[in-house]
Amino acid sequence: MTTRAPMDPTVYVGLVGEDLAAGRIPLDPVSPCELHAAIQAFPGEASRWQAAPDIAEGLQGELPAPMDEDDQAKLVATLLGRADVFGPVVAALAASPGGADAV
Repeated sequence: MTTRAPMDPTVYVGLVGEDLAAGRIPLDPVSPCELHAAIQAFPGEASRWQAAPDIAEGLQGELPAPMDEDDQAKLVATLLGRADVFGPVVAALAASPGGADAV
């Protein structure tokens, strides 16, 4: 499998348009910018790059439920109980912009 560097979205959309006009299979996007630009430029072709929600769920499974209060309490207990491991992470979060809100 070969990979390529992301392109400017305008250049990528141009190449996709040329491929579609010529009846060729276009390059797959390799960045979110390319993906969004292609879907915006060719909404009828979006299924080439994004699975329909029911298919995506079948391939990836259901999204996990958001944390409830019990999960949040377990997370805090784990962080506090393993300060040797998680202390530097919490300290870095606290020192970051908006960190007081994050911690």
